[in-house]
Amino acid sequence: MLNSIPDDQNSEKYFRLLEARQELWRRAEVWQRIQLGVVVLLPIVGAIIALFRPESRSVVSLGALGLALLDALVLDRRYRAAIKKAAKASEHFDIQLFRLPWNRLAAGDPLQVEELAEATRAWRQKPPKRNLKDWYPVRVGDAPLPLARVLCQRTNLFYDSALRRSYSNALTIVLALVALSALGVGLLCGMSVNNVLLAIVLPLSPLIVFALRDGFRQSDAAAANDQIKREAEKLVEAVIEGQCAPDDCFQASRELQAAIYARRSANPLVFPGYYDLRRAA
Repeated sequence: MLNSIPDDQNSEKYFRLLEARQELWRRAEVWQRIQLGVVVLLPIVGAIIALFRPESRSVVSLGALGLALLDALVLDRRYRAAIKKAAKASEHFDIQLFRLPWNRLAAGDPLQVEELAEATRAWRQKPPKRNLKDWYPVRVGDAPLPLARVLCQRTNLFYDSALRRSYSNALTIVLALVALSALGVGLLCGMSVNNVLLAIVLPLSPLIVFALRDGFRQSDAAAANDQIKREAEKLVEAVIEGQCAPDDCFQASRELQAAIYARRSANPLVFPGYYDLRRAA
């Protein structure tokens, strides 16, 4: 092999970092699940209650507004903070594996050793959910380190863009089905437009806002990833054609990694289980 990435990623040192990374992303998913319960499950329950108990419609509508505020003021902020911390753990794993320095300007202060160790212990106390061996393709070992490094970076970007674009399309379909179902239920029950708004649309407003917001976020994230991926592909070509001096290649990969971290820390997660579903397909 021309570089040690395939072997290093499966060694104890890097595996501990990878397990800490997975544990912190799992914790971000916990906040995501709480958020989904508040903005998806509870509004659906409220809509059902308001549909069959007309006297509760005003209370349910007020409750929907309260849920939307709870999401915006508390849950979404906690969720975003958890994503940022998980993104830092990913950065620890990547930069050490790729032999790159930590960039405080891009990622701020690194996580404490104790934080990473605690996350590793927590991950190991749970039943294994996913095989973490060979996180990056083994075949990159046949390339020189400057090329292998940027190939791994491109792999991150390519899969993430495809996943987010697919998820954004799925959200659009789900939102359309919810809207059509709400309209259909209202018509079947002989309800007026005002009653449909009060009994169905308003209770579902947190769900509608979430789906619209998350769909736009995922679409924007995929587009931003595509831009970074194009830069990675240009760097791959430059390295292969010998048009990139070693120091220049190193600096370009460091800048590319900073862009990857920025996207990881800003992008929302996809729906729980969607990643595994797409990976299995």
